[in-house]
Amino acid sequence: MYQTIQVSSRVSVYGELVERLPDGQVVVRDGLNVYRGQPVAPFMMAQDSLGRLGTQADAR
Repeated sequence: MYQTIQVSSRVSVYGELVERLPDGQVVVRDGLNVYRGQPVAPFMMAQDSLGRLGTQADAR
């Protein structure tokens, strides 16, 4: 399984998932290098107050 993590405010890494740590961080391997950071959440569409998915244009 592969995972994208945020290593710093401007650096993210995509690699093979090695371990999930108790503090919520994730360890990934990119070739020979191993990185530790916060997992990046998958993209989610915005929901309105009724739980419907859509864009701002749909509300008009």
